[in-house]
Amino acid sequence: VPIALFAVSTTVSVLALLASTCGVIVHCRCIRPFLRDIKPHLEDGEKPTSALELHVHALRRRVAESEERQTSARQALKAAVHSHEKGLLKRAIEEGWFAGLKEQELEDAMAAKMRATISLQELALLQEVIQECSQAGLSERELTKATIAREKLEKLLADLKKAISEMEIESLQAIIRKCQLAGFPDRALKEARSAKATIDILHAKLRTGIDNQ
Repeated sequence: VPIALFAVSTTVSVLALLASTCGVIVHCRCIRPFLRDIKPHLEDGEKPTSALELHVHALRRRVAESEERQTSARQALKAAVHSHEKGLLKRAIEEGWFAGLKEQELEDAMAAKMRATISLQELALLQEVIQECSQAGLSERELTKATIAREKLEKLLADLKKAISEMEIESLQAIIRKCQLAGFPDRALKEARSAKATIDILHAKLRTGIDNQ
């Protein structure tokens, strides 16, 4: 009997060791890569807390992978790139991920959104999109580009505000030209042009007064 018990206990120990080894292998080769892949694209920014949740998300993505679903997801991404609706891009990215779109395709959509927003030269909107893309998993490289663009825009706006407050014609003309070259919308330069026009009128009156003396 002792020999039999020893054999049983040894067998159980070996099986437990094999099960533990298999668990480690599955974690390293399957769960951990999937966690890294899914992390930026979970709905509402939630992170999975168990292997069961990971499995559910994996099944959900696998079930949703269809040509029709992917076509719909691509259309949603395209619409989000050209929309100013807050949160629309993040929802489109999540839909694209669960539809089975490749990571590079999602990254390209976010980068396109960022480029389109930078071209508008609107600080508040750019800040919103930077935050949204960051939450959706945009690469550090693209986020760095956007941050640099935001800092340049902040400096231009600060210089524009300073020139308007100082009411100095040469400074106003220079900063208006600079903003135009950067692609500023006309409404952003309305105050600066108004200040310049006021200065021009004052200069004209001053010249007229001198000529009449």
